Amino acid sequence: MPDVLEQVAGGLRAGASLLGALTEAAQSADLPEPLAEDLARVISLAEEGGLTAALDRWAAERPLPAVGAVAAALEVTATTGAPAAVALDGLAAGLRDRQDAAAEITALSAQARLSALVVGAAPVISLGLSLLADPRVVRTLFATARGAACLLLGIALEGLAFLWMRRIVRGEPKTTSGSRRCEVGGLRPEAIGVTADVLAMAVAAGLTPYLALEMAVRFGPPSVADRIEAVLIATGDGLCLADALDAEARRMEALRPLLALLAASERSGAAVAAPLIRLAAATRAQSRRRAMARARTVPVRLLFPLVFLVLPAFLLLTVAPVVLASLTH
Repeated sequence: MPDVLEQVAGGLRAGASLLGALTEAAQSADLPEPLAEDLARVISLAEEGGLTAALDRWAAERPLPAVGAVAAALEVTATTGAPAAVALDGLAAGLRDRQDAAAEITALSAQARLSALVVGAAPVISLGLSLLADPRVVRTLFATARGAACLLLGIALEGLAFLWMRRIVRGEPKTTSGSRRCEVGGLRPEAIGVTADVLAMAVAAGLTPYLALEMAVRFGPPSVADRIEAVLIATGDGLCLADALDAEARRMEALRPLLALLAASERSGAAVAAPLIRLAAATRAQSRRRAMARARTVPVRLLFPLVFLVLPAFLLLTVAPVVLASLTH
């Protein structure tokens, strides 16, 4: 996604139209094939029914924060007609930072996950080798009550260990999509950061705060978009935008810094793009710190299923059958 925005920004600087720059970006050999296919489809739909409808459809079909942010950036560029290359570059930098953070966190816990996989599979592998090497183990496991009990209990423990370890690994926070464990006030910090990026890009491209909020409702993460939509509904009922922002900030503590910036800008008329960029960067940094701190605990948390489930399973599937076979025969 960052590559797409950077290539579109470069095309705009070179004097190309938005659709021409997007077409050139879609034909880049560096793009992953699924993304290139998506962009080609967006271009085809734009030529038939307009870019706005094509971007709306793309964002609806791919409900991902990065896709929504890119669609919003392209939509703003198409509707404002103002020079938007700098705004696109800023949003691209934010998305790239999130991708780099996700890769760093994955690498941080990769060794622990691989070790858990190897150790977790050891009882089953050892059982298979024992069955091949010693026929007495086969008879003990399948022809005696004690052997069958060891086999069933060991397999059950292995299954529980697999489920426990998978839950630990899949529960790791990912900065590109957020994590339930990192939610603050019902909202993910990552969703707030993406929304701040979209708002900063929209304001930097020339939209008013109200129009930027409308863009965030259309393309932002749903959890935050719903709250911003409530602000816009309040303004439709007669409340001024600054007061509606303040009222929502009092209800949603997690959104208070973001909404307070917009309310202050609405009252004073001060530029809000730079403060929004700083807020998005601070939110990304906070999300990364939390995610990395949790990733560092993966080896410790994986010890529990390994010690309490995998080790007993190893004894039941590998040691106990050999002992029983020796005593029986």
